[in-house]
Amino acid sequence: PSAVSIGTGRTLLSEIGASDRYGVTAIYPHPSYDREMVTNDIALLHLTRPIPGPVATPLPWLEDPLIPLDGTPILKTGWGSTEHIGNGPWPNGLRAVTVNVLGDPGYDFCSTDTEFESSTRICTGSAAHKGACTGDSGGPNVVEVAGFWYLAGVTSYGMTDDSDRCADDVDVVSRVSTYADWIVDHIGFQWTWITGITDPTYELPELENGWTYTFQVKAENSLGASPYSLAETVTLPTPETATFKTPEQPTEVVSVVGDGQVTFTWAPPHNDAATPVTYTIVHYEKAGESPSNTTLSRPGSLPASQSTNRNRAVPTIVGGTPASTLDHPYIVPLLSKGTSDATEGRFCAGTLVSPRWVITAAHCVDDRTASAVQVAPGIADLRAVTAADRIDIDTVHLHEGYRPDPLTHDIALLRLASDVTAEGARWIPWHTDSRLPLVGTAVTSAGWGASIVDGSNRESVLREAPGVTAGSPGENRCGIWNTFESSHWFCVGGEPDVGSCTGDGGGPVIAQLG
Repeated sequence: PSAVSIGTGRTLLSEIGASDRYGVTAIYPHPSYDREMVTNDIALLHLTRPIPGPVATPLPWLEDPLIPLDGTPILKTGWGSTEHIGNGPWPNGLRAVTVNVLGDPGYDFCSTDTEFESSTRICTGSAAHKGACTGDSGGPNVVEVAGFWYLAGVTSYGMTDDSDRCADDVDVVSRVSTYADWIVDHIGFQWTWITGITDPTYELPELENGWTYTFQVKAENSLGASPYSLAETVTLPTPETATFKTPEQPTEVVSVVGDGQVTFTWAPPHNDAATPVTYTIVHYEKAGESPSNTTLSRPGSLPASQSTNRNRAVPTIVGGTPASTLDHPYIVPLLSKGTSDATEGRFCAGTLVSPRWVITAAHCVDDRTASAVQVAPGIADLRAVTAADRIDIDTVHLHEGYRPDPLTHDIALLRLASDVTAEGARWIPWHTDSRLPLVGTAVTSAGWGASIVDGSNRESVLREAPGVTAGSPGENRCGIWNTFESSHWFCVGGEPDVGSCTGDGGGPVIAQLG
């Protein structure tokens, strides 16, 4: 995403300046996109900041799968080649052309395109040999429905003969209505029109307090319509009578033990908020035995092909903010036992998942013995770590499928030599639903890794950084990483130069789910 920007508000490419460019924080290709077959050829870009209404106006997308019909005029725009495929000439100014839709939905024929399927594509063309060409890909194809313009398609590819001349045959565009649900899943619902208003004052009811809305108005009569007004963006205030805050911590927790059961009671917190309070009980079942070496084990040595001359993938908090153990009581630094300075001795991080167990990345400990590693729970500033704060590791258990090259099943368990009793430490449950988290879920990563992009510094104070999941389970795509597998990884994105860095490997990435 950091290599891509968009320009807005200009028709001449030569006039696009730095202030006209908007960065991209995340790219979401459709999960079923096939580059070779050019199917499901559609993607979403999330911008670093909103584009002001006077600069550019959003266009609604078409949701009705039964239109556009055969013969419907469809308007294409772009800065693509005007004569030869891939060879220009290339215009400086934006160009537009109106052609026609060729075939109704359900009509799977599009000239020489033998792979055409109308369920996901729209066939367009012109007897006058007008249409899109190289450089127009991704551009809009819009149609007018009941007086409003809608995005019907995204320019995908064109058919041609050996002459390689633009618009000699049909253009094929991705049918946007097919992907309406996918679009809504990412960006939410779109514009709503209210027509027939005759008074210059209008009250719009049933809006949500606390939400931000953008409005535009246009005037029309029997002769035509005016342009839309400048966008008016307003945030509805929260009524003073409604208080929104988190409840206080439950107190006076009492347990009564019975036959195979425990009954808990507690003093409910004072609650003057407008939302009802619910409670969650999390309980930890102490393990009876250590994991068997047949399930989780530390290999005596790696195969020769993996233990020498391997390229290690070093997971890489940059651009974040200082954090405390109040925010992350479950995080622990992994320390080299022979180094007394915890800042110098920290090489990775881990997460407490019980009083005696830490989960971390396998690559952090695949070349270390248990006797060489310690943890220091409940401390955010490594400069405050003393010998008494350190806990030895009893055993290291690498996942049996772990491989360092390519880096797969990168997870390990550390059994501590004693239970964690530090006041500032608390273990955290791990997630078990393989269908989550979904794309766009807010996550937070934490660690003591480098805080500048080149990874050259060492941090003593715990830091955290926000992010979002960049794909749902089943979407095997993560930026430009073409071997990504969502079955055992998930992809995290966010603002440029904000996220994990060298030394944060093995640390927690948390999300509020359920």
